[in-house]
Amino acid sequence: YWLKADPTRLQPVAPETWLLWVGIAILATLIGSAAVARLINQPLRDLSFAASRIGDGEYESRLDENTLTSEIRQVNMGFNRMARELAKVEEDRAVMLAGISHDLRTPLARLRLETEMSVADEEAKRNMAQDIDQLDAIIDKFMDYARPGAVKQVPVHL
Repeated sequence: YWLKADPTRLQPVAPETWLLWVGIAILATLIGSAAVARLINQPLRDLSFAASRIGDGEYESRLDENTLTSEIRQVNMGFNRMARELAKVEEDRAVMLAGISHDLRTPLARLRLETEMSVADEEAKRNMAQDIDQLDAIIDKFMDYARPGAVKQVPVHL
């Protein structure tokens, strides 16, 4: 025999002992489950917080790429890559908006100057100035619409 036990030392286990062992097992299971849930939920909470910051326009939000689990690490790396791309797109959009504004307003300024200097008829000059002002207002509304954030909507009367 590989195990030899004294049969006189073996006794039936009392119900109180069974309850104690079952209670300890349940308590250990609950503590382990809470620890695992925290390990799983914390990265998800961080991801949710970072996503809400990105939604608010804060593109500098980054997640830890050195986590213990490879799945969370890959999600965090993908999120950080997305945040960098969104920041670059936002920067490109800001440059494009500035260029569009400049490119549209420069000819309008030349037209305004030409109107003031060349047109002799006062009524025609006033009508042309109103048309230029309307175009300028349209450009303003377009630029307000294209900018991020809450913008008060005001109707443009043409």
